[in-house]
Amino acid sequence: MSVVPGLDEKAVYLPFWKISASAKHIEINSFADFIRATNQPIVVDKDRKNQGMNFWSPAFKIRPKIFLRLLKQVTISQNQFRHKDIISNKKLYPVALPQTEAAQSLKLTLAGSAFNKKTGFSPSSIRWV
Repeated sequence: MSVVPGLDEKAVYLPFWKISASAKHIEINSFADFIRATNQPIVVDKDRKNQGMNFWSPAFKIRPKIFLRLLKQVTISQNQFRHKDIISNKKLYPVALPQTEAAQSLKLTLAGSAFNKKTGFSPSSIRWV
């Protein structure tokens, strides 16, 4: 378990699942592949080419619209996180969403992250392995 430190000492830390997965018919082996596949307006540099691809999903119950927004925003901005392994004396919000349910959101993350919705992915066209 790791934490992305907050700016406020009184911050409550929300849990997220960090999931590595691969899909059939879509070549996403790195964060750079994800950026290209979803047509993100982000420069693909050396660091992103070497960074493994992880999908992030909230591990807590939240309204569907906000859940979908968090799937997309946290996955796209994952390279900006600075993790620390120290969690002592932190207020941790409990995990309320099982990992199996989070894994079911991978298609939604990929489809929702497509920058150009007309040429993006449809959830039914993606097969996870």
